[in-house]
Amino acid sequence: MDIVKIIGIGLVGTISSALVKEAKPSLAIGISMVTAMVIFAYVVSALDYSISVIKNICDRVEIDPQTIGAVIKMTGVSYLAEFGAGVCLDAGERAIASKIELAGKVIIVTLSIPVLVSLLNLLISILP
Repeated sequence: MDIVKIIGIGLVGTISSALVKEAKPSLAIGISMVTAMVIFAYVVSALDYSISVIKNICDRVEIDPQTIGAVIKMTGVSYLAEFGAGVCLDAGERAIASKIELAGKVIIVTLSIPVLVSLLNLLISILP
């Protein structure tokens, strides 16, 4: 199971970081960041299958590819912003983490505009 591998990577990274933290705190932060990036890369590679299934369903249902693309991008931005903010929080940089979260929210709002326009156009076409 994938989650067992991810938990294993997380535990090895956590234990390694804890062991090194006393002698070299800066190295412990590096170990934590590398561990987080390895886990994130593993998860992103697993998302490839999910995205292809979503695209296949959209083709069958005839949903506009730009709309579903925007939704997938918004989901990706939210995950990336959460990951980046989490790494910054782990490193003790709360201010930077909050700015990453803010940037993620602004980008999601920007990406949602075409979806909102499509929805409004659909509503206008339904109304008499």
